[in-house]
Amino acid sequence: MAAVPNAGVLVYVNEDGFVGQMTDAERTYVATEFSPLDGAGPYIKSGYSERTAWGIQGYLPRAEVPDGVSIDPPPPQDMPQPQTAQGVAESLSERIREHDRS
Repeated sequence: MAAVPNAGVLVYVNEDGFVGQMTDAERTYVATEFSPLDGAGPYIKSGYSERTAWGIQGYLPRAEVPDGVSIDPPPPQDMPQPQTAQGVAESLSERIREHDRS
């Protein structure tokens, strides 16, 4: 699967329904190319109220944010960011390599 086109026009809806601009890490994750068979790829909701396996949270095109719902700025970069599946996989791979060297 190609990277998500126009990833810059996406926002993130959290589990409480609040909408915020994406962090740099989220933009990188959404712009990453994933195989269509890779479940770690981002899912782009088609509407604000669309529910996923994780509830209402997920990535959404900015144009689909309902009128009256504000879009918050991204959290400060020094705040801990949610881990992506790719980040976790890379961390585990590195730990396995370190273990194999010992």
